[in-house]
Amino acid sequence: MDLEFDVVMCDLIVSLDDPRCRAPARVGRKAATLARLRGAGLEVPEGFVCTVDARPTGAKSAGGDGLPAELLTAIAKLDEGPWAVRSSAVEEDGDASFAGLYASELEVHGPTAVAAAIERCWRGAGAAIEAYREGLGRPPDSRLAILVQRQIDARAAGVAASVDPGSGAAGVRVSAVLGLGAELLAGTINGEDWRVEGERAECRGEPEVLTPARARAVAALLVRVEAALGLTGSVQIEWALDDDTLYLLQARPLTSAPKPPAWAAPRPGAWARHLRLGEWLGAPLTPLAATWLIPGLERGAADFRLRWVGLPSPEPTSVLVNGWYYTTVDTVPSDLRGTLMMIGRLLVHLVRDPRRASIIFAGRPSDPGSRACRQAWVKEFVPRRDRLLRDAEGDDEHGHRALARLEALVEVSAFGFGLLSGICNAAWKAELLLVEFVRAQVEGLNPRTLLLGIEVPTFEDHAVFSLDWGEPSVAERGLTPPVTAVAERVAAATKLRDDARERVSASLSPRARARFDALLLRAEQLARARSRAVQEVTRAWPCMRRILLTFGTKLVGEGWIERNDDVFFLEHRELEALVKSGDVDPTIKVQIAARRRARSHQARLSPPLYLGDGELPVPFKRALEIAEILRQPATGGEQGDIWHCLPASPGRAAGRAHILNDPSDLANLGAGEVLITSVLTPAWVPLSAHAAAVVVATGNHLSHASVLARELALPCVVGARDCVAELCTGDHVEVDGGSGTVVRIVE
Repeated sequence: MDLEFDVVMCDLIVSLDDPRCRAPARVGRKAATLARLRGAGLEVPEGFVCTVDARPTGAKSAGGDGLPAELLTAIAKLDEGPWAVRSSAVEEDGDASFAGLYASELEVHGPTAVAAAIERCWRGAGAAIEAYREGLGRPPDSRLAILVQRQIDARAAGVAASVDPGSGAAGVRVSAVLGLGAELLAGTINGEDWRVEGERAECRGEPEVLTPARARAVAALLVRVEAALGLTGSVQIEWALDDDTLYLLQARPLTSAPKPPAWAAPRPGAWARHLRLGEWLGAPLTPLAATWLIPGLERGAADFRLRWVGLPSPEPTSVLVNGWYYTTVDTVPSDLRGTLMMIGRLLVHLVRDPRRASIIFAGRPSDPGSRACRQAWVKEFVPRRDRLLRDAEGDDEHGHRALARLEALVEVSAFGFGLLSGICNAAWKAELLLVEFVRAQVEGLNPRTLLLGIEVPTFEDHAVFSLDWGEPSVAERGLTPPVTAVAERVAAATKLRDDARERVSASLSPRARARFDALLLRAEQLARARSRAVQEVTRAWPCMRRILLTFGTKLVGEGWIERNDDVFFLEHRELEALVKSGDVDPTIKVQIAARRRARSHQARLSPPLYLGDGELPVPFKRALEIAEILRQPATGGEQGDIWHCLPASPGRAAGRAHILNDPSDLANLGAGEVLITSVLTPAWVPLSAHAAAVVVATGNHLSHASVLARELALPCVVGARDCVAELCTGDHVEVDGGSGTVVRIVE
């Protein structure tokens, strides 16, 4: 269709090809920029602009009949499209982006729908934009045009920036998704991530959307935009690709030069990302989890420490830095006075409650405490939790009662996580005693093979990929484990374990064998209890998530949020206010959109494992010493880049690296590939059974990833943040889970 309009109507509607469309005061900055770039020969979809003077005043209908008659006459000439209808404000994309505040509508079919969409975009410019403008110290400005363009039948779409928006590093950064890019821009999904420097185009994960040539083409388009606008090195574009053509959808200056994110702890002391709850969290927290669930779970751990050991927990237990969770490692006093007071509390508690307090010991003296902890799990935690789950089954209540039920589920889950910490600590101490004994008696054997395949990981609907409520559970994703690969790994683990036990028994004297049998029995019993507890502790998560999504559906119906999973981007106090009184900031939708974008940006960062410049406390140093005790000497291998990580599950394997951080992509993991990921939680392990090995950015040698990978004799290293940041899909790597090393083979 030829988008030519009567000259008499030029004050209301103007084609992108009309030179008068290059005036931001008439058509808004977005449309003016695209008109300028289309005139410079770039592939900008054809379209027109309803100028700022065409905007109706006063209360109008939402069906389009409130538009000026001349405008409706022109719009009536349009074909069925589809069309994309977007706002174009006079002050947008200048020195302030207003990104995501103005309305857009895609897949608009026919003149009547276009007219209605235009009016909705004009009506949607309200309080949220004025609040943002006020925050910038700007006077009110209602000048808003509407850009209408033919919508591209996009095979792929995305954004590109002249520099890394997260770190400020040089080189074009390209993000891409299949189809339209609306969800990428909204921050609801993370796109395929490319870095382009000259002729080198490198994808962070497995490329499914773009080829290197296509990524370079997007980078070349960005360079052309820079040249046309005279903004070299400071531009961001939106693009779309159909079968044959790469289109430019928007271009804006980067309103501020990105700076490397600051990774400084907001409080004194030492902090770690990969300990305790951190090993379950491989992404920035959603606001609801950060303000409700995680503090609740931390209270459970603090309550366990106080009731069972007699010691208070430090405050705060954790901090968020750029959205990422860090927990304190300063769990004991560093000064003499504090140490003496701690010892006094321990002694008093030993007198008052010797059974529970014995859990602080190792070996036989700890048996009463570890036994009591396991009994509390079976007789207190499980019945309480299951009773709450039965009460919630089939209940779609979304009022005060549902809030109370959710609070009760958080509380009981916190109780479970407290007990889990006690069970895990007892299991690791028993294993350490076994390792030290065997290492002194038998050379050339990794003692950790003695506990392979104790409790085969299950794959149930309640398994989670993250503790964060915002992440879908196994049941929602519809994933199934590679059954054959799991069976093969179980058989291999069983054989390795039995062979190792026979070898140790054959080499010991009768007296030493009796000692070995006792240590092995205690370690096996506790390892079995630990594996079961780790896989059972999140059973309430699908129910809690269902309750929250029910809240979300209700809030969508009331107009507070756009989609039901926006509920996870509310803070706890905001959700309570909406449920109880409806008294909440009217700009909450805009705040949610901003929080989504912020989390999407934070997820692209590479957070360090440790923060703070204080000296590590003695217990933490002891934990690192344990890692060295468990570490096997590295075996010889190919020459290449080498990283020393933490040993998690013994075994050695080599293969093609495959970076995956979204569990939904696990179906693309090839047999014999090395899985490179940011976090490994119980749900991941059975799904990864066909991998040759696993390299995990977070976690530690005492983590649940270590336990579950070992059950399948799956070689695994953890705490590999630097390694994960530098490897790319397609690299050939060798992983030694016994020594904790990863080698990138140079062929």
